[in-house]
Amino acid sequence: MDARALDRAIDLQFRQGVDGLHARDHHFIKRGRKKVFNMSATDQRNWLEGIKVARAAYERSAAREIQGMRLFMENYLRSGTG
Repeated sequence: MDARALDRAIDLQFRQGVDGLHARDHHFIKRGRKKVFNMSATDQRNWLEGIKVARAAYERSAAREIQGMRLFMENYLRSGTG
C-alpha cells in the first residue's frame, strides 16, 4: 500500500469513528488522528490492521447476537405460545 492509499485508509477509519467498535477498542480512535498520522509508516499499517481486526470482531459479535435473537424467536413461535 503506497503512502497516499495508507493516508486514505486511515482517514476513512477516523471518519467512521467509534461506530462498529466495541468500547474496549475505542482507543484506536481516541489516540487521535494527529498522533496516528505522525507515526512511522510501519506503525500506521499496524494501527490500520488493528482497527480493521477490531471492526471485524464487532461485526462477528453483532452477527452472533442477531442469530441468537432469530433462534429465540423461531423457538418461541414454534412453541405455540406466540
